[in-house]
Amino acid sequence: MSNILYLGNTHTANWIRPQIEAEGDYLYTSSNLYDTLAIVVMYCPDLVILDAGLVPAVVEEVKMHLSTIDVEPIVIYDEDELLKVLREKHEMMHPALTVS
Repeated sequence: MSNILYLGNTHTANWIRPQIEAEGDYLYTSSNLYDTLAIVVMYCPDLVILDAGLVPAVVEEVKMHLSTIDVEPIVIYDEDELLKVLREKHEMMHPALTVS
């Protein structure tokens, strides 16, 4: 089981939640700087996804703060890229279930 943090809009979070939970993982969601930083510090997610479509200034500020605590977020720019990130995460976390 892994913990994933998604900073972005509620619509996209609701769209990806069933996919993530079907893998036995947990999705934390946030749409602002302070909640994102609190989740990172309290829950130490395995993967942090920042949706650049949210508000670019917020995404950049979150990236800057995360870099001070050695968290390397993944920045996505559209839904295709988000699907790619989720697929790669699945392959990394569940290699025995990956079909070539």
